Amino acid sequence: LSKARITVETTTSLQDLIKKLNTLDNSKQNIITDYTQAIALIAYDKPSLAINKLEALIKKRNHPWFQLALVEAYEKNQQSEKSFNVLNRLFQLYPNYLPISIKYANMLNQLKRYEDAIQVLKRQLQQKKVAIVYQTLAQSYYANGQIASALEATSFQYELDGYLKLAAQQISNALKQPGLKPSTKLRLESRKKDLSQTLRREKQNEY
Repeated sequence: LSKARITVETTTSLQDLIKKLNTLDNSKQNIITDYTQAIALIAYDKPSLAINKLEALIKKRNHPWFQLALVEAYEKNQQSEKSFNVLNRLFQLYPNYLPISIKYANMLNQLKRYEDAIQVLKRQLQQKKVAIVYQTLAQSYYANGQIASALEATSFQYELDGYLKLAAQQISNALKQPGLKPSTKLRLESRKKDLSQTLRREKQNEY
C-alpha cells in the first residue's frame, strides 16, 4: 500500500498510470492495483470514479487506508457529510492510529470544533510524541485563540525536528502573552530552563 502511494506521488503522468491500470488483465488485478487506481483518480481530480472503486474495494477488504482514501474522495466530491461520517467511524475504531487522528483533527478544525480537535491530538500524544501532532495541535490552539498554548505546542514540534533555538524562542514568546495563569507561567519557565540547559550541553559538545 505504501508503494502504491509512492507510485502515484512520483508518476510523471497520472493519466497514463490510470490508463495502464485500466488495461491490466484480470489475473493481474488485485486490491493493490485497485487502491493504486483509486488514489490516482483522486489525485487526477476524478473523485466520483474513485468513490466507486473504493466502495467496491472496501467490500473485499476493509482496510483503514482504503477508508481514509474514501474520506478524501468524498471531500473532493463535495460530499462533506459522508466524508465526516466515514472518518468519525474510523476514529471510533482506531482512536490511536496517527494518520486517522491527524485527518480527524484537521476536519474538526475545518468544522470549527477546536476543543474536540485538541482533545483528539492530546490523546494521540499520550501514545507517542510526534512533530506532526504538535504542529496540528498548534493550529487548533491558534484557531481557538489560545496563543500561548499554540506557541508551546510549536516549541515541542521544533524540538522534535531538531531546531532547539527556535523551540526556545517559541517559549519566550509564549511567556510574553498577557493573562497567563500562574501554573502555565511556571510550566513555561520550567520548559525554557530545560531547553536552555540542552542548548548549553550541545554547545559544549561542539568543542
